[in-house]
Amino acid sequence: MKHKKLKWERVQKDRFDLQLLNPEDANVRQLRKLLRNVEISSANWRKNMRFNQRASRAFRQWLDNPSLPLPAYAYALLSNWFLTRLKFIRESPRGQAALKLWSALFCEIPEIPEGRLTDPELDYKILPEKFELWWPKQLRCQDDC
Repeated sequence: MKHKKLKWERVQKDRFDLQLLNPEDANVRQLRKLLRNVEISSANWRKNMRFNQRASRAFRQWLDNPSLPLPAYAYALLSNWFLTRLKFIRESPRGQAALKLWSALFCEIPEIPEGRLTDPELDYKILPEKFELWWPKQLRCQDDC
């Protein structure tokens, strides 16, 4: 069964937290499974490296109530796994799991690595200029149902 596309809006114009316009269409069970895969998948080069716990908690809280905003740092930290310049990280089991979760949440995938949404030094913080390149594409594809 094909699920409806999730449609997002910005909570505030000058911030990057996102809120679903159609939370009733979120397949929470599937999203939980995809998040769990991100959490347990190998990062390849460091066996015990865990997915960011703050981001994991934010996703879990959001999945408990998808009508709440999704914090920008959560999806920023998720995106870093598949938008890095480092191919071995992108292609790691965790990088691939992160891309699958992203694809279930958003219909627009930024270009690799030019579309990276964060600065590698502040990997939880969305860069406004990068967001402004991605966001119009996301809006177009989510409206194309």
